[in-house]
Amino acid sequence: MSLSAEGRRKKITKIITNGEKVKVSELAEMFNISEVSIRRDLNKLQGEGLLKRTHGGAMGTARLYGMQSFREKMEKNLEEKRRIAAKAVEMIDEGNSIILAAGTTALQIASKLGSYQNLTVVTSCLPIAEALMGCQGVNLVLVGGEYQPEFMSLVGPLTVKYFKEFNVDTYFMGVDGLTINQGLTATNFLQAEVCRAMIQASQRVIVTADYSKIGKIGFVSIAPVEVMEKLITDSKADGKILESLRENGVEVFTV
Repeated sequence: MSLSAEGRRKKITKIITNGEKVKVSELAEMFNISEVSIRRDLNKLQGEGLLKRTHGGAMGTARLYGMQSFREKMEKNLEEKRRIAAKAVEMIDEGNSIILAAGTTALQIASKLGSYQNLTVVTSCLPIAEALMGCQGVNLVLVGGEYQPEFMSLVGPLTVKYFKEFNVDTYFMGVDGLTINQGLTATNFLQAEVCRAMIQASQRVIVTADYSKIGKIGFVSIAPVEVMEKLITDSKADGKILESLRENGVEVFTV
C-alpha cells in the first residue's frame, strides 16, 4: 500500500535529517512514484522551511535539525514532564499572565491551556506559540529576536529588550541543571541571558524540572535558587537536594 503525500513527506524529512542530501531520482525509486511528484513534495517542504532545494535533490535546513533535536528532547522523560505540567497548570488562574520559555516541559504546559478563557502567555519559543495559536481564550505574545534552531526559540539583545517591557504574574522556568551551590544553570549562554530577563519580568518564578536536572550543573549560571518561589519535579528527584531547597525557603512539589 502506497503512502499518502503527507506520510511520504514525513519520511522524506526523516531521511534528510539522517543524511546530508537526497536526490530526486533516489526518492522516486524509493517511493515508486514519478520524479514530478517528488519535486512537488520537495517544493512544499521547502516552502515550510524544512529543506533547501539543490541541483537534482534537496538538503535539510537549520529549522529541520532544530525540530529534530527538540523532538528528541520532548520524548525524554515524557511521563514525568506531563505530570509536572499538570501540576503547573493547577497554579494558573483565569486572568493570569505567564511566561513559558523554550523547553519541552513548558510545551507540555502549553498543551494543557486550551480550556482557559482569559490568559496571557508570553513566549520566545516557536513550538509553544504554535501550540497556543488555536486557543481562543489565550492572548498570545510572541517576542522577537534571533532564531536559535537547537531550541527552536528566539534569543539575543532584542529578545532581552522585549522582556524589559513586561510585568507578568508567573514565569514557569525550565533549567538544564539545579543545585544548591550553583543554583539554576543552563547549557547555552544566549538561553541563560533570556532566562535572566524573564526572571526580572516576573512577580514569581516556578521552576519545572524533571529528576534528571536535579543535581546537575549546566555550563552557564542563570540565578541562585533563592529566585524561585516553587519547584515542581517528580518523585525520582534527589531527596537530599529537595530537602535543602525547602530549608532555603523553596516550596517543593513532587509528582
